[in-house]
Amino acid sequence: QLDAPVLKLPVTLSFDPTAVRVSSVLQGGLLGQGGARSNADTTINPGGQISIQGERFGPTGATGRGTLATVEFDVLDLAKASRITLLGLSALDEAGKPVRLKAGGDYSVKLD
Repeated sequence: QLDAPVLKLPVTLSFDPTAVRVSSVLQGGLLGQGGARSNADTTINPGGQISIQGERFGPTGATGRGTLATVEFDVLDLAKASRITLLGLSALDEAGKPVRLKAGGDYSVKLD
C-alpha cells in the first residue's frame, strides 16, 4: 500500500531456478492509476533473481493499493519446493525521497 505519492518502485525477488523458471512478468495497474504513463522494466537473472523497476511518468505519484507486476513461473520440478522471497522493496516520491511502504497482503503460488 502506498500512503504517499510514489513515482519509483523498485522490487527484487528471489526463487530457486532449479525448481521454477520465470515465464512472464506482466505490469499491473498500480503506477498507471488515472491513465498515467508507467513502466515496469524487468531483469531476470537465470541464477534466481527478478528485478522490477517500476516507474510512473508525470508530476504526481501513485497512491493506495494495487498490483505493481504479476510474475508467472513454469514449474521445472514438482518434487522441489521453491520459496519466492521478497529481497528488496523501496519507493521514491516526486522529490526522489524514500517513502515508507506497507508491504504484505495477497501472495499466491499455484503449481500446475
